[in-house]
Amino acid sequence: MRAIVTSAEMLGFARRWPCANFPEDLGVCFEFDSNGNLVDIEWFNAWSGKRTHEPIGIDERALLAVSEDAQNGLLGTRVQS
Repeated sequence: MRAIVTSAEMLGFARRWPCANFPEDLGVCFEFDSNGNLVDIEWFNAWSGKRTHEPIGIDERALLAVSEDAQNGLLGTRVQS
């Protein structure tokens, strides 16, 4: 299963987690295996939709919390892979 979280959703989350340090122009796609384990993270540019590098300086605990919210359907769009 994949969960796609837009840059707007990331920034909405960051308002509740101020030290998340998420960039304004990036969204993220999380991929989970059939057991629910996080197996891949892909960043994408919000304007072009193209994959990009992982940003420097983000709070990894905040990113983990976003992935858990996405996995549980509280954030983002879930897509079967």
